[in-house]
Amino acid sequence: MISYLKERWRLFRKYKQFLSIDFYNVPLELVYDFINTLDRNTTMSRVRKFKKWPVSKRLIKGESFHQMIMDREFEPGTFGDEFKKWTIKQENAAVDLFKISVEVAPRSKNPSKLFEAFQRQSMIQHDLMHFFNGYDTGTQGEVAVLSFHLGHEWKESWAFFILIGAWSSLMFSILPSKYPKGVPFLLWLRYIPIWYYIKICIEAYRRGKNSFDFFFVDWEDKFNKPLEEVKAEIGIKGPPKYWDKTRYSRVAWKYNARKRTRGH
Repeated sequence: MISYLKERWRLFRKYKQFLSIDFYNVPLELVYDFINTLDRNTTMSRVRKFKKWPVSKRLIKGESFHQMIMDREFEPGTFGDEFKKWTIKQENAAVDLFKISVEVAPRSKNPSKLFEAFQRQSMIQHDLMHFFNGYDTGTQGEVAVLSFHLGHEWKESWAFFILIGAWSSLMFSILPSKYPKGVPFLLWLRYIPIWYYIKICIEAYRRGKNSFDFFFVDWEDKFNKPLEEVKAEIGIKGPPKYWDKTRYSRVAWKYNARKRTRGH
């Protein structure tokens, strides 16, 4: 217990200046340190479970699912074709910091093939959550993915990031300085950030809870199936109800990100 508290106190003291509601560009060092500290035990437990999964032997010795997708051609309308097109779009090709949420620092300079395969599987799992749910790669889209993911497995760091986002959404909702220009006030009240932030997180968590764990799906077996058939097989039932209603609360995040970047 003492060690548990000391580690968390160290994180707070080291990074407290980055936990301001005005801070948008979270440094990579912070993300890695939080994940490595808070999730090490649960991640290693996940690695052991991955090792026992029969499909993992194929992924350790050969290509990842992502590489298979990029190297092959698929019939139009199939899951493989649609996901490949989604992957190569420029707006979804950017590096995504939250993809490292399931990673831990290697214990040596030469991590095992098992751990490398685990990391590759983690990456495509994260991307597929964006793809199947329609969440973008903005701040709220990442929070929605983390919430969905919590429906599959518990990660302390993800819960922490979601809570930080909730605090920021609350500040965006009540502080006049956070109000984005150009949005009618009554419309702002109707789509106030904190209200829809909570709705998004709850809905995403339930969608994750009611779907198969993406990490342990043999995606190669589904490449050539129609996309809608694959969605039904893994438990994805229609698009998220609240996501399209969050445009104005997402404007708040982008508006405050621009203000921070310009130094206002």
